[in-house]
Amino acid sequence: MGFGLLLIGYVTVTFMTMNPLGALIRVAGYGLITYASLKLKKYHSAFSYLTVMSAVMLLPALALLCADGMQYLYDLMVIDRLWINETHAMIIGYVDQGLSFLFQSAMLFGIWCIAKETEIKKISNNAIRNFIFVCFYYFVYAISFLPFQGIRDTQLELGVIAWVSYLACLLLNLLLLFSCYARICDESDEDMARAPSKFAWLNRLWAEFDRREEKAMRESAEYRKDKQRKRRK
Repeated sequence: MGFGLLLIGYVTVTFMTMNPLGALIRVAGYGLITYASLKLKKYHSAFSYLTVMSAVMLLPALALLCADGMQYLYDLMVIDRLWINETHAMIIGYVDQGLSFLFQSAMLFGIWCIAKETEIKKISNNAIRNFIFVCFYYFVYAISFLPFQGIRDTQLELGVIAWVSYLACLLLNLLLLFSCYARICDESDEDMARAPSKFAWLNRLWAEFDRREEKAMRESAEYRKDKQRKRRK
């Protein structure tokens, strides 16, 4: 459907950008997310917002790529910095944070809509939970830049809270995307057997996931049977 590509793209833009080629990988990651959202849009129109926002996120990513290129040329050839400087890079970073909030909101909204349509309550509830965490992180991030003495005195504490909440958002979104990839599929793929992976750890993860799914289905069936027996009595 596209959730696998969306998961790979999200991992790319959040974790794989922490290296010297980060800006270039970031561009590739958002390009992959755009492609994934175009596929998902065929199944629910709510992913149109994600398509737009992932394409928009390419703009600051390209700007940062240009900034990194200019800095590389400056260091290598000792030429003028042209129009890129630290202030411009800071402004690009702030714009990127604002757009990132809209991007994640669009992603979670699309997941919530398709989970509601497919009646997978757990995923729809988790999408709402993740949105609350995302709002909390960006709220803390925003107030940490307010020019008030009280804010400045708690700058370190706010930074720690923002960092912890950011990691929580990443982890929860990764788990949510993985659950979408595992549980939401095209009707034509429902009866297809899952091909074994080349990685043993991934096969073990799938086996554990299937075991828990079967257990949950058995418990749900037993609960319905008990409820029917009580009604008969």
